[in-house]
Amino acid sequence: MKTTTASNNPLLRVSNGQDISSATPQQNRLFYLNLTGNGANSYAGIHFNNNATLTYHPDFDAEQMDPYAGAPQVFSVVGNKELKVKGMPYPNGNISLDIKVRSGVSGNYQLALQGIENIPSGACITLFDKFTNTTHNLLSSPYSFTFSDTTTIARFTLNITLNNLNGLNTSIVSNPQCHQDNTGVIVADMGNGNYTFVWKDVNNQIVRTQGGVSKDTLKNAGEGYYFVEVTDGNCSNITMPVQLVANTSVPVIDFSSVDTIAVGAPVVFSNNSQNLTTFEWDFGDGTTANTLNATHVYNTAGNYLVQLRGYNACGDTLATLKEIIVMISTGFNPQGVPVSPVLNVSRDIQGYFIWANYTKDTKVNVLVTDVLGREIIKKTIVLGNNRKFYLQNLPENSVVIIRAEDGLNVINQKVFVEK
Repeated sequence: MKTTTASNNPLLRVSNGQDISSATPQQNRLFYLNLTGNGANSYAGIHFNNNATLTYHPDFDAEQMDPYAGAPQVFSVVGNKELKVKGMPYPNGNISLDIKVRSGVSGNYQLALQGIENIPSGACITLFDKFTNTTHNLLSSPYSFTFSDTTTIARFTLNITLNNLNGLNTSIVSNPQCHQDNTGVIVADMGNGNYTFVWKDVNNQIVRTQGGVSKDTLKNAGEGYYFVEVTDGNCSNITMPVQLVANTSVPVIDFSSVDTIAVGAPVVFSNNSQNLTTFEWDFGDGTTANTLNATHVYNTAGNYLVQLRGYNACGDTLATLKEIIVMISTGFNPQGVPVSPVLNVSRDIQGYFIWANYTKDTKVNVLVTDVLGREIIKKTIVLGNNRKFYLQNLPENSVVIIRAEDGLNVINQKVFVEK
């Protein structure tokens, strides 16, 4: 059983009590004030980031841009900046932000919170109206007010209160056996006292809530990251991430083979898959096999799409495809071609020549081009028994590409032709 305790090292905490590593996803902490009424639908964003500041910072804040004069708008105000998005340091106590509404139309409006799921559980968020001396809990309901088009000051103050809790321990009782299983179990424990435990997935969607306890268990959890947020009802919070990893390793499906083969020659398919136990081969010509590796002979030229499908005990099914090109026999003598033919390009007093280590006379198609693909030599020759083929009329002080094909193998070699 794996147990985690919140760190006291502030360098490892990017949110209220949240320990992180570079691989741990961060919770989305962006929420909005939404202005509606008289045709308005304007948003002002607020997000928490420990590197943000209460003053204006261009890396975390975005300035307000009115769509057109007189349009109802809501935005935050910092100094002389009107901001559409304001980054705030993660609160430990109370932080405040001036909020301004501007509209060319007088009348009744509402301010409401949007993206509440991204607000840390237990946070207290109120809106203070300087004109009416009213404080309203925005987490309970929107705030309605009457607005005059002559208003030019920041009428509201948004107050966010969130205090740090301590003492949260998390334990992974069991990880899911397979990737698609929902059998993981996590325990979160505050030791003693009455708290509310809010469990969220990596998208900040609540998967479980339990109040009035000091310890809670998340059951039936699948593989992935979860965040447990603990609150005490007094504007306090501690958040910790927990990752469940399936006990079965991730399956991989893969195989390798030659790309081109002659009619009647065997193709060896090597299975490179991982964490899969049973396999099905489909060779694309109506034949199949159920072996780990496979060997197959194509009797008709053409292009064949080979599929390997793999399965494991977790119910994972993966498949991969590869095209095999089967060439018509050219009448060459493949019996004289070694398993690993070697094409040598050498030079003697007579000039450049090709020599291959075939043990019998073998017909070879030779194509020599320059680097632009322009043909220099195209000829069918016979190699083997130490026979040489001299390359005539090669351009001096240039690079040529020599291609030789014997019906089973294709060999390419690039040569610089010296003067």
